[in-house]
Amino acid sequence: MFRDFTKSQSPVCGLRFSNPSSDSIKACELTNEAAIKAENWNAIKNEMESQFLKGSSGTETVSSYGGAVPSYVTESFQTALISSSDEIFFIPYRGTNFIKVNPRTNAVSTLAPYSGVIFYIGGAMTQADIIYLAPHLTNIFYAYNIKNNTVSSIGTQSIAGSAFSGGITSRNGIVYFNPSGELKVWYYNTTTNTFGSINTALSGSYAASVLAPNGKIYMIPFDATEVIKIDPDSQSIQTIGPTIVGTAKYISGVLTPDGKIYMIPYENDTLRYIDTNTDSIVSFGPTLSPTSPGKFNGAVLAPNGKIYLIPYGNLTFASIDTRNGNAYATFGTNPNGAFRGGALTSDGKIYLSPYQVNSFYYIDTKSVGSFCLPIRFASYWNKH
Repeated sequence: MFRDFTKSQSPVCGLRFSNPSSDSIKACELTNEAAIKAENWNAIKNEMESQFLKGSSGTETVSSYGGAVPSYVTESFQTALISSSDEIFFIPYRGTNFIKVNPRTNAVSTLAPYSGVIFYIGGAMTQADIIYLAPHLTNIFYAYNIKNNTVSSIGTQSIAGSAFSGGITSRNGIVYFNPSGELKVWYYNTTTNTFGSINTALSGSYAASVLAPNGKIYMIPFDATEVIKIDPDSQSIQTIGPTIVGTAKYISGVLTPDGKIYMIPYENDTLRYIDTNTDSIVSFGPTLSPTSPGKFNGAVLAPNGKIYLIPYGNLTFASIDTRNGNAYATFGTNPNGAFRGGALTSDGKIYLSPYQVNSFYYIDTKSVGSFCLPIRFASYWNKH
């Protein structure tokens, strides 16, 4: 405690505690653990917006690296995640091993073996560098520890077939799994090592989820007809916005620092975002052309302010310029395959998770700015 003679106006005491304001906090000086805390959101937001202002140095390009995918099989990987060591990990779908890429050297390493076919779809990264895999065709939950390269069981639960598709880690360290075949939301508390569920019946599946600045988790409808919002503090669910008809609608969601979550189309032809400030859903941009089996599978926000949509069945790559009226543009050519997810590096490249292509690729977004590791590792963006 100290006496602040210059700022205190109190006629009584003149004694005050001094706490750093949100304006004085520097996002890139935060620990990875601190970056996800509510009180540091403004610092994260301000840093990202300052990088956006630097723009791009040119037109985006798509390049290959690293040669063939080790032990490649069709539908090898789904989901790319960043570790606290700033390396990229690909989660197997039908593949036989986890894969690590060092983006500084483009070296590819084969890691822990993986048994099973579509047993898991993606997973959620935690601050401890543990990926909690989302069970799909199994009822066994597993965790992959990046630091010691081991996969271990954390329990078995009675769940539906095709149960989950990815997950996300909340601010309080709870992993929420996106319900696919399951009709309720399940979670795993990484502090108490216990499972739980929210007993609100759901109708339809969700393909992804996004942690918002308000601390709530928004789940993106695939076959479901509504967005749902989860409050991790009360373990309650609320529906958001109008009914969205159709099946296989949206596959992913991307947060921008103004609190919007852009829903990434799979077979739906309408671009939409969720405004988490008002809990409303807004349509924008052109009507997209139908694509079978699906347009995109994943998307990543780059330091130039653009969201890059990762092609699945789409013949080109695409972007949404969130700093320029949400302008939608296409570029490049899908290299005769499909990808599922991607991860952003410090130099503005997006490393793509190979799904139906026997090569490694990245998008060079030509961003002049850069997102530091505390931002890229935060579960706002480092997710399925």
